[in-house]
Amino acid sequence: TAQSELQGVELEMPDPFAKLPPETATFSLSCILPCVDSGWDLTYKDSLQTNFIQDPKSGEITLNKIIFGQSEANIANNFGGQLDTVDVDKWIALLAKQSNHENTKKIPFKTLSVQVNKLIFMARELADVNIDILADKDGMVFKVNAQEISGKITVPNDLDSRGIIVQLEKLHWKAVAKEKVIEIEQTTAVSSSYPALHIRIDDFIYDGIPLGESIIEVRPVAEGIRVEKFITHSELMNLTINGTWSRSIGDSGLSEFNIIMTSKDIAKLLKTMGFQAPITQAQTIIDMQAQWDDFPSQFEIKNISGKMRIEIGQGEVIDAKPGMGRVLGLFSLTNLPRRLILDFRDVLGKGLRFQSMKGDFVLTKGEAYTDGFVIDSSSAEIIVTGKTGLANQDYDQMVYVTPRVGRVLPTIGAIAGGAVGAAAGFLVQGMFHKGLKDVGKIIYKVTGSWDNPIIELIK
Repeated sequence: TAQSELQGVELEMPDPFAKLPPETATFSLSCILPCVDSGWDLTYKDSLQTNFIQDPKSGEITLNKIIFGQSEANIANNFGGQLDTVDVDKWIALLAKQSNHENTKKIPFKTLSVQVNKLIFMARELADVNIDILADKDGMVFKVNAQEISGKITVPNDLDSRGIIVQLEKLHWKAVAKEKVIEIEQTTAVSSSYPALHIRIDDFIYDGIPLGESIIEVRPVAEGIRVEKFITHSELMNLTINGTWSRSIGDSGLSEFNIIMTSKDIAKLLKTMGFQAPITQAQTIIDMQAQWDDFPSQFEIKNISGKMRIEIGQGEVIDAKPGMGRVLGLFSLTNLPRRLILDFRDVLGKGLRFQSMKGDFVLTKGEAYTDGFVIDSSSAEIIVTGKTGLANQDYDQMVYVTPRVGRVLPTIGAIAGGAVGAAAGFLVQGMFHKGLKDVGKIIYKVTGSWDNPIIELIK
């Protein structure tokens, strides 16, 4: 028997087997001399117990037992156990490096089952995951099952040519703190040797947003990662994303993506995302070319720069309660002074019917600028220009209202946008001016914060 505390030794392996030089970890290896015909017993900390036989001629290893964790109870066929943490991302990276050198190495077991308290996969943490690992001559299949994930992950021997294949019945991801995501991603090095990912998810929910059926194709490139395809389809929306992450730009790289989101019922989608939506169902298209510092997962509307176009089809703005201005939006006129506006619900019912809303925006580090977001209704044409601070949550806008002859004028504000892991919202209140049919144009200036916008009648 050989035994050591491995002090001064570093093991560059993923959790739970990683070890730094100052740390101690009990390691033992024993056999019956001369060891040629006997089995070998190996233990490492409280993480691993194994017994194996090595063929003296071929060097091939046959496992008789492999136990993860301390207890051997309730482990079928001596293969399995329980682990506190398994970092799948790091293990995949390690397998990718090894596959460059040993594509045909035989896996020394056929099946084992492991219960994992915390599983890290695609820079996210999943709790209480059961993993059944099946091995054959073609590679390994990981069958995973937990409250948030169910399906299988195939890691073939020819990883370079086939990549990793992920087929999930469900994946329900919860948002995690930004600091935690950064910690996970920075400790999981992304290299050009990382394999391609081919992902299909039947039921994908991210932070409560139902994305539905999803297909994701990710490939490593020399400068970083290319997302060739990220397509989702659900009852509420369709999402198409492609782009790149370049590792050499900035501290954590630069993400550049094209994002197209369509929805048949934008109001229902926004309510699902937790936002107030004082608008009836209306078909919506948001087309965005966006870039932001950091990893792709760090998409936040307040941090992005780029361009965005919003088009909304026919719908109705309904009367909103005061105080709804604290919703992510590109403009808000929810608190127009009532000394200037008279309520005309008796004429227009709940609110304002419009034929369309559309406009282009320039996004600069969390600020959205437009020189013409146009709301076209039978009562008036409303044009909004200026800036909304998505990061500072403030306004600096002009609103130009041109009444249509013989029609009642509604004074409103409208919409905002965003996509995957991001948010957008609507804000408006049905308040109308009486006796404006003879007025050519009304101009408002909007400043202040989202909570307390200051709305001045300029003309």
